[in-house]
Amino acid sequence: MTAAVPPAPGEGSGDDRADIDAMFAAITSSFANEMNWESGDLNLTEALEAERVANESARAEAEAVRKRAEQRDRRRAERAAELAQYTAEKAELEAEYNSDDDHFVPPKPPPLPTLRRATISSLLLIVAGIALLAFPTLLVIAQDLTMVVGLLMIMGGLGWLVANMRTGPPDDSDNGAVL
Repeated sequence: MTAAVPPAPGEGSGDDRADIDAMFAAITSSFANEMNWESGDLNLTEALEAERVANESARAEAEAVRKRAEQRDRRRAERAAELAQYTAEKAELEAEYNSDDDHFVPPKPPPLPTLRRATISSLLLIVAGIALLAFPTLLVIAQDLTMVVGLLMIMGGLGWLVANMRTGPPDDSDNGAVL
């Protein structure tokens, strides 16, 4: 929409004015499509009411966001308190458990008993039987007979150990296990 305006006195010819109008139309043509110049439908009270409703909904949304943030912070604080209480109880239970063993000092183990002559001789008999089985040429007899003698020596040594086992309680008669 270009209107021809008569040139003012002292201005150039009509061609200059037409060029200016064309340039103005080119500049404003990009705005003309976006602008709504018809305001017959728009009522000022309706516009103010729409703006008020938009502001109220924005305020309500901001309030809801604030309340959610407060609830989240409150839940985090509750969880932190619960965790602190749990770790304190756990540390207390561990300290109580560990304190039970603090005062106990186990006694020194008793000395090993001395071996009797029968035990020593039966152990030597077993070792000699194993030696005969490992090295059958130790005796100057047949190898089959050496194996039989070696097995008899091992079995005799084991039998001698079992036969000479202690059956009664040791010198101090406590009711402990007896082997």
